[in-house]
Amino acid sequence: MAIHVLDEIWLVKLDPNVPTYQQLGIALTHDDFMVEQLEQLNRTIEMDPLNAENYVERALFQISLEEYEKAGADLEECARLLKSDDDPVVSMMGWWARRHHVQALYKGAELLYLQTIEIIQRIYGTESSGTINHLKNLIKLYEAWGKPEKAEQWRAKLPRKEGTKE
Repeated sequence: MAIHVLDEIWLVKLDPNVPTYQQLGIALTHDDFMVEQLEQLNRTIEMDPLNAENYVERALFQISLEEYEKAGADLEECARLLKSDDDPVVSMMGWWARRHHVQALYKGAELLYLQTIEIIQRIYGTESSGTINHLKNLIKLYEAWGKPEKAEQWRAKLPRKEGTKE
């Protein structure tokens, strides 16, 4: 068994009769770890193809590997599976979108924001506070990314308050 620096060591099952260094083996490289995690998520999704959270997790690894088309397909599948307005997966996607945004990982943040907005609009409507907040975050992302035309495109989708320019 090889572990990666990001693995949670206290969760590793070790045989008390075998020296620890022999059980842990050589650490994985980042790329090997990512591939191993994707393989595990592929198996997990095969066993439970209706669990939306697994698709988000796999999409996050794909984003890290810059496999954006695959990540987008997984996020779309996640959106298709979500039916409930209280599913924690929606919050998780929004959290990861913001996390990618603040780390200037713009392409991944864009994918996550777009799918989160699509889900929230479908569940709550276009004028819900959740939709508006995520739209504003997406606009800020495009501004930070140097894409003002995209920011304006999404700004135009914000609901207007009566009697104001907002």
